[in-house]
Amino acid sequence: DVAMRRPLALMLMAQLIYLSNAVLLQWGVSLELFRPGVVWVTPLLVAGPGLFYALARSGWSARLRDPSMVMAQGLYCALLTVLVYAFSHHDVRGFILCILPLIIMFGQFTLNGRQFAVFTGCTMAALTVAVLLMRRFDEVPRGLSADLLELVYVALILGTSTSIALIGANIRQKLMASRVKLAEALSRVHALATTDALTGLANRRHMQDLLAEEVKRHRRLGHPLCWSLITISDPPRLRRTRYPVSGLKKKLHT
Repeated sequence: DVAMRRPLALMLMAQLIYLSNAVLLQWGVSLELFRPGVVWVTPLLVAGPGLFYALARSGWSARLRDPSMVMAQGLYCALLTVLVYAFSHHDVRGFILCILPLIIMFGQFTLNGRQFAVFTGCTMAALTVAVLLMRRFDEVPRGLSADLLELVYVALILGTSTSIALIGANIRQKLMASRVKLAEALSRVHALATTDALTGLANRRHMQDLLAEEVKRHRRLGHPLCWSLITISDPPRLRRTRYPVSGLKKKLHT
């Protein structure tokens, strides 16, 4: 389906990003930048995107309101990001949070304002719960104010990214509406140029174009070609013949 080519291409791009993150995650584990429990995130990084792609490729997602499943994919990626953030040390947590604006960039082609608000709210709620729950496992505890400051920064970044994405989405919607109006205008101009205003039939210019296409098809395929031309014109007006009175009498006598 033509309508699914771009979403499928974006899904393949997302899969490459997931695989890259899985490799980087294993590298970070070897460098002891993450807690051991993060290894359970690696299968989710590989299996989840593959499942979304299979659902879209098989046509199963066509029954959904959003066949591209952008909202579901965004929430899934945000959840994985929060899990990796929770199992990481303070030295790399800033790098992990850089993925969140990237998720919003993928959603700007489909999501509306309400969906962006739901995504941002769910992401911030999950991140807040992860920060509060994992504080007790930190090797080097830090104050609650530092965690709250980090959450505020994340909220500002997500809010700014969402606003920019909404601006881009609105511009895209206006361009699509202008394209639809332009197509409708071109269709009306084509109808005016090829049909007769009185009868609604094809005019002489359009008939000549159709005849030229048939001639080309005849020369290309060798099929027999037969056409007839009928000209319909107004009947001639009946003229009254006026004879002089003397001439009329003469005709009557004869």
